[in-house]
Amino acid sequence: MARPFRPPAAVRAVAFALAQRGKPYVFGASGTDLYDCPSLVQESYRYTGISLPRTVRPATAHHPVGAGQRTTAR
Repeated sequence: MARPFRPPAAVRAVAFALAQRGKPYVFGASGTDLYDCPSLVQESYRYTGISLPRTVRPATAHHPVGAGQRTTAR
């Protein structure tokens, strides 16, 4: 039996984010009724089963890049 089609995570995350239109933007908010930009991105991907940090700082903590340094793809 064929598995049912499941859209990619990014498509599902965008659909979730668009469904939140009309909810208030509040700086520093992180919840189901109030969002700021990072919390909306985090909640949208959490909906798809992907865990993201709320801010970029935890994501870059293991690979700090100093001013003037170049990053390379791994």
